[in-house]
Amino acid sequence: MSNQIQDLQPFKSSDLGLFIGMMTMPFENEDEFIKYEIESVFKKYKIGLEDKFYNEADNNNAKAEFNDYLYKPACYYLLGSFDIAAISFVDDFHLATQKFHPFNDFVLQEKDYEPVSYTYQALSCSIPNLDFIPNVPPFSLKDTYTKTLNEASKLPFIAITSIKLNNFLLIGNGLDFVAPVLEAIREKLGAWKEGKLAYIITQSYGWNELTIVFFADSFQTINEKILSIRSLSLNDLSEQYKESIKNN
Repeated sequence: MSNQIQDLQPFKSSDLGLFIGMMTMPFENEDEFIKYEIESVFKKYKIGLEDKFYNEADNNNAKAEFNDYLYKPACYYLLGSFDIAAISFVDDFHLATQKFHPFNDFVLQEKDYEPVSYTYQALSCSIPNLDFIPNVPPFSLKDTYTKTLNEASKLPFIAITSIKLNNFLLIGNGLDFVAPVLEAIREKLGAWKEGKLAYIITQSYGWNELTIVFFADSFQTINEKILSIRSLSLNDLSEQYKESIKNN
């Protein structure tokens, strides 16, 4: 067990986040919807950031990462209340909270497209750095993007799983409770399996505390992992943390 977990210190987040946008779509013109309501919005928003980004940063590696991996949505069809999901790495909350909605400014600028209304839910989640967990490598944007959202290699099935933690345990503990939960979840999920399973664990800022996006070769693979998480209880957390709960 790591010293951070033993000392009950909060984990740190990476300097990037994950955008998750879920939408309903019209029954026809799906390709046009994706082009103008999703891809064009991300492209124009990214262009608007470039001037500020390049004026404030001289790091060539940061510029390359911005160009290659950020604001490049991968789209998946969904089964459920929504028809499609757009998932992308981002570095702010503004797109999700202010720009991603029907009849936004970017869409209204299109001369050859008639905007449509749709139901949507947009999330901007931070990505916790899990390197406080033993044998877990630091978060790598390039590696994560390449094995999940990259069109050439992404796995064909996804699931977006929301996890609500026990409010009684959160009160007075906050991130000290979230950290051992992350450790327990990571232990259940295990390492990525090439061509079979990948996932991104994020911290949410809505009704739930954590959101996990699974990428897999089949729904069975995803279902097995979700069931393993659902089986977790307080007894699966670190002994040091359970002792602190008793003392409180």
